[in-house]
Amino acid sequence: MEENDRPDMNLEEIPEEFHNHEGNVFNQCIMCGCDLFESGEDYFIERCIKKYKEFDKQDVIYEYATCSTCAEKMRKSMSVESLQRIEQYMFTHLTQNVQRIKMDKDEKMSACIIHGTPVQDMQEFTIQAHCRGNKLVNAIFPILIGEKAKEEMSELLSAQTKDEMDDFMDQYFTGPPEIREILRKRKVVII
Repeated sequence: MEENDRPDMNLEEIPEEFHNHEGNVFNQCIMCGCDLFESGEDYFIERCIKKYKEFDKQDVIYEYATCSTCAEKMRKSMSVESLQRIEQYMFTHLTQNVQRIKMDKDEKMSACIIHGTPVQDMQEFTIQAHCRGNKLVNAIFPILIGEKAKEEMSELLSAQTKDEMDDFMDQYFTGPPEIREILRKRKVVII
């Protein structure tokens, strides 16, 4: 029996909200460029979405996929202080709200996993998924993190970690200076 077929794994098709802005599944790690399907390695998707209520529209601010090896490199690039603070923040909030972890995928995608704020009440939010091949690993992930939680986590980061995240955004998300500045204000959320 292959690992993807293990009965204890809750795998399902990757939902459209985790496809890229062109409507396709992510198939390449943004950092190392490995093929996410052929590598057999787990990977993570992060998408930051901004809503424009006055136009009843939303747009992707940034999106990317990283293989688990590169995600671990990113995590290790965080200062010890930042990592401890983020882990404590997540532990505190998620142990207080264990029922949010146990919700089904659709419920998780309808509100912030930290504060429970409904997605319709947010202007901006980040969604994250854990995937394997062309499947979503439906366990703790997927999750939705609202702007309030992102701001709180950003405040916990050391200057060193903020610099690392800015370097990540500068290296992998290019464009005109005004767009890069917008991206720098939105910290990548590493969990």
